[in-house]
Amino acid sequence: MTWMQEFWNKIFPHHQDQTPDCDSADVILRATGNNLAHLSHVLCTMTGLPPSEISYYISRIPVVIFIGLPKANAIEIANAIQATGATVELRYYNKV
Repeated sequence: MTWMQEFWNKIFPHHQDQTPDCDSADVILRATGNNLAHLSHVLCTMTGLPPSEISYYISRIPVVIFIGLPKANAIEIANAIQATGATVELRYYNKV
């Protein structure tokens, strides 16, 4: 757990991190940030989709980019997307 997660858990104890007991996650793009070209390039590289389809998805934010990834992969992808300045949400759950 990072120092920021510990900090928020102290301030909002009822809003604990959900990651320890979950095994998969969805990656949801919430906002593009200022560098749209870099975000588009990163998403094209990650998804393998052409730029026209990426532009379509970006125009419909919030949009689910990946569904049902293993937790570690989802976190890695979210970090890469956030490095472009975009805002990403991870939705955690257990596979049945």
